[in-house]
Amino acid sequence: MEKSIAVLPFKNLSNDPNNQYIADGIMEDILNHLYKVRELRVISRTSVEQFRENTKSVPEISKTLGVNFILEGSVLQYGGKIRVRVQLIDAIRDRYILTEQYDRNFEDVFIIQSTVTKLVADELQAVLTAKEKETIEKIPTQNKEAYKLYLMGRFLCNKRIGEGPWKLDELLKSKEYFEKSLKIDPGYPLAYAGLADTYYIMAWWGYIPRLEGYALAKKSALKALELDKNLAEAHTVLGRLYTFGEWEWEKAREEFLLAIELNPNYPFAHANYSELLDILGEDEAARSEINLALKLDPSMFYFYRLSATYYFNVGKLNESLEEFNKIEEFYTAPYPYATWNKFYIYDRMNDDVHALGILKQWMSKDSSIIDYLAIVDSVHQMSGMNGIYSKMIEVLLQDTIRPPLGLQVAQLYARIGKKDEAITCLRKAMDKREGRLPYINNDPRCVNIRQEPGFLKIIDKLGLSRYFNPSKDFSPIAD
Repeated sequence: MEKSIAVLPFKNLSNDPNNQYIADGIMEDILNHLYKVRELRVISRTSVEQFRENTKSVPEISKTLGVNFILEGSVLQYGGKIRVRVQLIDAIRDRYILTEQYDRNFEDVFIIQSTVTKLVADELQAVLTAKEKETIEKIPTQNKEAYKLYLMGRFLCNKRIGEGPWKLDELLKSKEYFEKSLKIDPGYPLAYAGLADTYYIMAWWGYIPRLEGYALAKKSALKALELDKNLAEAHTVLGRLYTFGEWEWEKAREEFLLAIELNPNYPFAHANYSELLDILGEDEAARSEINLALKLDPSMFYFYRLSATYYFNVGKLNESLEEFNKIEEFYTAPYPYATWNKFYIYDRMNDDVHALGILKQWMSKDSSIIDYLAIVDSVHQMSGMNGIYSKMIEVLLQDTIRPPLGLQVAQLYARIGKKDEAITCLRKAMDKREGRLPYINNDPRCVNIRQEPGFLKIIDKLGLSRYFNPSKDFSPIAD
């Protein structure tokens, strides 16, 4: 039987609902310990979140997540003490195989977490290496207040995972909690790793100047690793920074591989590594890594987005369409990235009817462009898809409230053969260091400009010349 496990959200048995962050934090720390056990396959937190308030049976949950074992638990904080109760369930046979309760001082919470991890590994007959045992038993801070502040920061930072863009107020509050934790315990590596994540997210979403945010994220990640070189999360942040901030491709690869070695069950390490591999044109390796990420976190819509993109890049258009459809099933709010890419897929299939249907569907939901809905058919009848793309460019460039990314407009210009305009947009994107610009190295939408001197010069400035394949075939693969 496969040694696969999911850890359900722990229940907060305290009279104070605000203590939920403690239950969530203890559950996640046990989960993070289990991640490090190489012989286990551990489902990520985001995939189990859907079962927080649900009445499904254990066998139903295990079938949905594709695991054989379930760990559930509860946390009660009373005075300066804590009670943690855990139950390990053989989900296939629907029977309890381990039930433990710990009543300890709050300061002993790390001992409880490592004890539970070792008990679970033992029950599942997963052999711990000496290094894994050392990592699991390591106590990250001796200060319970620093730990509580760290848990609060992580609770807020994690709230948006799987739900789209983070809210600035939550990120700022998360940053504040990490900083308060470090003020109490300046040697707390996990708090630095949390701070690095928060700075990176704020920079990526444009809440703070990108280069400034990247620099702060890097400083925090390096400090975390100075205190604990075995933090996969900090290595993953560094890998993302080298990829999207500094364009240091082999340094990024090194960080991601180290993160995966340290924590083979960390889905974001696999997913972020797949992005690097996709940029470098290593299509099979990118597919392998994103498949691993999806196996570890089958409910993370962002991973489906990456998977869909990789199918699109290699011409597997029906598979790409299926992945974008899954995103719309998971993500109830309107998600423009999925809609726009379904438009590109149908266009690449030469299916104008479905492409225009998707375009109209999105326009009808966007009050800023709904007025153009009435002219879509007439523009297409008069000028075909080139006319549609030209009108899209015109509308995008008129939007001063939500100015488009240079890469986005460049892709549209490239589609209709306006090469000079496309390359001018790419130069502007490079001047602004747009996050997704490096994707042009492996983007079928740039096929019409890949041989242009201006495009090749940008590839060179990105440090991607050694990874550029001038003869790559982007033709769709027929089913």
